[in-house]
Amino acid sequence: MRGRVLGVSPGTIRPADSSWTDCALGKVRLQELLTRFFFDIDEPIVAHGGEVHAYVGDAVIVTWPLAKQTRGGRARDGQGPAAECLDCFFAVEERIEKSAAAWREEFGWVPRFRGALHAGPVVISECGESRRQIAYFGDTMNVTARLQERAKEAGRSLLVSADLLQRVRPGPDLRIEALGQSALRGRAAAVEVQKERLIREPASIVHNDYTARSGPKRLRDHFDQDEADVLLGRRFAIVNVWRSIRGTVRTAPIALCDASSVVPGDLVSVKREARDRIGEIQQAVYNPAHRWYYFPAMQPDEVLLIKTYDSAIDGRARFTLHTSFEDPTAAVDAEPRESLETRCFALF
Repeated sequence: MRGRVLGVSPGTIRPADSSWTDCALGKVRLQELLTRFFFDIDEPIVAHGGEVHAYVGDAVIVTWPLAKQTRGGRARDGQGPAAECLDCFFAVEERIEKSAAAWREEFGWVPRFRGALHAGPVVISECGESRRQIAYFGDTMNVTARLQERAKEAGRSLLVSADLLQRVRPGPDLRIEALGQSALRGRAAAVEVQKERLIREPASIVHNDYTARSGPKRLRDHFDQDEADVLLGRRFAIVNVWRSIRGTVRTAPIALCDASSVVPGDLVSVKREARDRIGEIQQAVYNPAHRWYYFPAMQPDEVLLIKTYDSAIDGRARFTLHTSFEDPTAAVDAEPRESLETRCFALF
């Protein structure tokens, strides 16, 4: 057995409901589901610089080198391939969500999964004689596996260790919540654990989510061609359903512009590039005639409906300009807004 030590950031991803699918699908179908799952997530793993080390039961172990070497042989701290591991988990989530319809059609179920990320040195060895295998050993691998167990106990989709966050720089769209010291099975020393979530900052530009072109295109994205042709022959609308998911909205509330105060020349179509598509939104030029309204101190059980597209051209409002804004009455130490927005098709 030959070995060498390497700084590495290992992560594990595994479905969250294996025991349930085992009962509902049976052994063979479960294996088919896992095979499909591993196939689907490989692309975002590779795209984010990860290397699949092994598939163990219903889990996949992925590694990233902790530092990227420059020509001078020095590592650029926080900017190496390991920095991609944080984004990778959410890219996997997006990949599964994007193919949710295909999952439901084939298995009647969309997989949910958990992840854990840690960083530290590992020993890489070539083991065996009749069948050789590259294996990783060391406390780093053990801690990652225990963090995976802790994620299940804590009901979290992703846990990362403070050791990892000391080595990589999270992007601005990630929010980290400290969960404190955690005693892990088989390890004497406690590990500081963080929860990581993908967030978007409140949009602070005056905009509307769709245009006369992108509204119909978005409908075609979600229906097959024949059904879309039928639906496009009738009136339809796209409505955003927005609400707080954490307490009273004290900061960055949403303001809505009275559509009757907007004239066509106020709207400018702007291309919007997402990861999986190119869309088009509307932005607004300043017009002192615009009339703005907002709902102060919204509660989690209150919902705001924003019509962002309407195919009807009979004079009714088709679009709704909206934006978040800085509320001058908010306390300096007010909790940042946490909200959820879902877009719905209204078919008439």
